Amino acid sequence: MASIANGAFLSCESLTSVNLPASVTSIGDQVFSYCTSLTSITVDAANGFYSNDENGVLFNKDKTVLVQYPIGNTRATYQVPASVTNIAMYAFRGCVNLTGVTVLPGVTSIGTRAFYKCTNLTMYGFAGSYAETYANANNIPFSALSESLMPVEGSGCVINRDNGTIYGLAPGITSLEGYALAAPGYDIAYVPTACGFGTGTVVNVMLGSEISESFIIIIFGDVNGDGNIDAMDATCIMDYENFMLDWDPAEDAAALSAADLNGDGNIDSGDAAFVVDFENYFADIDQTTGQAYPLYD
Repeated sequence: MASIANGAFLSCESLTSVNLPASVTSIGDQVFSYCTSLTSITVDAANGFYSNDENGVLFNKDKTVLVQYPIGNTRATYQVPASVTNIAMYAFRGCVNLTGVTVLPGVTSIGTRAFYKCTNLTMYGFAGSYAETYANANNIPFSALSESLMPVEGSGCVINRDNGTIYGLAPGITSLEGYALAAPGYDIAYVPTACGFGTGTVVNVMLGSEISESFIIIIFGDVNGDGNIDAMDATCIMDYENFMLDWDPAEDAAALSAADLNGDGNIDSGDAAFVVDFENYFADIDQTTGQAYPLYD
């Protein structure tokens, strides 16, 4: 099968899931419209034209176009991925289960009746964005997101406004791309550490020349601020334990948080051992909690 014709499964209320093989290269309009029991669409990884996300939503291969949301999915909220620029026509039509959908600033086109008969839906987005314009033009309730910086859903990123930190990030990154997005009109400016983009890097959310919000990045296990987790970090921890390195509780709070990998409130050889084990693939570090754990018993 190379193509699926327009309306091929239209109003097929018994259809609960779809598996698209690698051979499918073209999907017509309204193929899955009003399939009220459809909860997921899965695409063969070898397919060169289409893909799906963890929620069973259908996209083109590079996830710039959201093709179809499975309207039988019972989740109440959904955030359109940051990669999406276009929501196809009829993509959410008849989805009564959704009460909230977040449309990020990257979306600049929404097709005909994409949210038709989504009777319980409120659209969330940034003030002044295309999402607000579309919602107002189509009589969809709209709620503006207040934050100047927000995490990308599914990325694991945590923006903690209580202590001004950002974590849940992968080691080795050089920006927050794919992890956080600034609201329209805002920009992100970085002040890396002396060692690079890692723990201690300052993230300033700018409105023109003014700083709207400021955060400190923490990559758990990266205590020297270079963004990597390796023997250099283990050495820093051991030097701290042996009074050869001094961290100020206020100025170096990010490094102190990044170093306490076993969560006992102390920074010592136990934490250093986890760093060494991580580098040698014997342990992993949960970047959303800061806790390390062995991979093998």
